[in-house]
Amino acid sequence: NTVRVQVRAASLASYERQGKVAAPTSSSDEIFRRAYALVCGSRPPERIRSLGVTACALEPAGAVQLSFLPEVAAAQRREGLENVIDSLRGKYGENIIRRGIMLTDPELGEVHLHRDHPFGAREEI
Repeated sequence: NTVRVQVRAASLASYERQGKVAAPTSSSDEIFRRAYALVCGSRPPERIRSLGVTACALEPAGAVQLSFLPEVAAAQRREGLENVIDSLRGKYGENIIRRGIMLTDPELGEVHLHRDHPFGAREEI
């Protein structure tokens, strides 16, 4: 339930920040938002050379308590959507669904998640 970011500046100075998420999640969007807030909260004045994001203290997926609170219900809907997208990508391939920005940026649109990984092709999990 913790998100940790490791930031290395252009001068090679580095630091780490971490923070808890409100509730256990498997939502990449929620993990991104927490990591983004951590980076923005203590961004170095120079350019960032590298950035790492780690999710810690994970819990297995299981039964979920439904909620009438709007923010919790919205998070649960986003998580359900991510599960559907994951199953579609597993069945039809990584490029079956893409973010809109990948259609407007030709260079970004050519990126293949597995083929272009900096450490080479990896096996499917």
